[in-house]
Amino acid sequence: MDKRTGGLLVGAAAGIALAWHFLRRGLAEVDLQIGLEPADGGGCRVATKPEFAELKWMQKVNWHITNNCDQDVRVALEGWRHNNGTPTSPAAHSDDPQQPGLWKNVKKHDTAIIKAKARLGFFEDCYYDVYLDDQLGADPIIKLTP
Repeated sequence: MDKRTGGLLVGAAAGIALAWHFLRRGLAEVDLQIGLEPADGGGCRVATKPEFAELKWMQKVNWHITNNCDQDVRVALEGWRHNNGTPTSPAAHSDDPQQPGLWKNVKKHDTAIIKAKARLGFFEDCYYDVYLDDQLGADPIIKLTP
């Protein structure tokens, strides 16, 4: 390969990288809410289910959890699947070095945040479940776009 071709390839790669950087710079963090309240007969239930969200690759997403119950609760985002029920990897991965997964222990009458970044996906809807102390609580949806 001659110098001119090599320079052209390097320039093209740099141009694509810069365009990608500036196009992705304006992506705001997505904040989703999970509200918990006391359930009839004890325990907790999901009173506020996370809204539908559309995420781009590496976009930050935060699940804000408000525990209005009289007990501590482990909130986990599990059971990731496509709309036909086929299992898939989570739409986002933990962005908190102190938290290795998409779960959080939330003290009674307190708040917590599950911080994550979206994975690469091509126009796929990802369904997931919100579990409270290993019991199903809700089943929201996230759409991944490139």
